[in-house]
Amino acid sequence: MSINERLLQIIENEDDCECLALEVSRQIFTDDENPVKRGRTLARAYLDGDINGILNALCGWDMESLIKLAFNDEM
Repeated sequence: MSINERLLQIIENEDDCECLALEVSRQIFTDDENPVKRGRTLARAYLDGDINGILNALCGWDMESLIKLAFNDEM
């Protein structure tokens, strides 16, 4: 299953949406990266339109990795 197909499944299920959001929150609060570096990386990723870069700057993971963490998916 592709990442886009999996995301569409998640969007259709409220519990899955909550589970993914909770995993993102957990990862944001446990990320110990320097805030200055995180802010710089976030701004650069935003300017580049790099969605995975934005996620990585916020929580240290890309979307596929977050889904694997939240749902134990092997995609």
